[in-house]
Amino acid sequence: MILSRILALLALASICASAPNAAPLTFTFSGTLFQVDGTPPAGIEAGAPFTVTYTFDSSATDAAFDPAYGLYYSVGAPYGLTVDVGGTTVFSSDNVRITVGDASFPTSEDTYDVYSAGGLTQVQLHLSDVSETAFSSDDLPLSPPPLADFDFIGFHYAEYLSLTPGILSFSAHGATESFTESAAVPAPGTIALLSIGLAGAAAWRRYKR
Repeated sequence: MILSRILALLALASICASAPNAAPLTFTFSGTLFQVDGTPPAGIEAGAPFTVTYTFDSSATDAAFDPAYGLYYSVGAPYGLTVDVGGTTVFSSDNVRITVGDASFPTSEDTYDVYSAGGLTQVQLHLSDVSETAFSSDDLPLSPPPLADFDFIGFHYAEYLSLTPGILSFSAHGATESFTESAAVPAPGTIALLSIGLAGAAAWRRYKR
């Protein structure tokens, strides 16, 4: 009875191991707002610190046809992006779009963009390198690109009164000063395999007795 249970657990572990698993990664960039236009809410002002955290699917496939331009979507929990300004969360979404340009037309420069939108709000991180040495392909980076590799590092936050036509309520622009990776979030398949392994070990100990 115990032996058959062990064999069943091994079979289940094999299925979990072979199933495709999304692998969430979380990056954080932060800096200081240097320009704010329009009529922002209290706290969003020049000199205020900002922090942006986004979680994306590291196994996302490239949705672009251009071999020098990568387009990667992550939609739905646990993916998304949040913006904190002065310690207050001012935006949260469940979608992230990342683009990677390896000297792609028409810019002729290496670029890395993170974009998210929700309601009337749009958020973007833009990095560009005119020397075209930041990237060697349009693959999705699995670690934060070093800021020192880029000539332009910009953060843009915009909230609209209406998107059609685009009537702006306010916009904020910031200088990104740090770009780091947060602790990895275990993929569901990894957690399942760990649980099966623990159950199998317990069953094996009972069998040996």
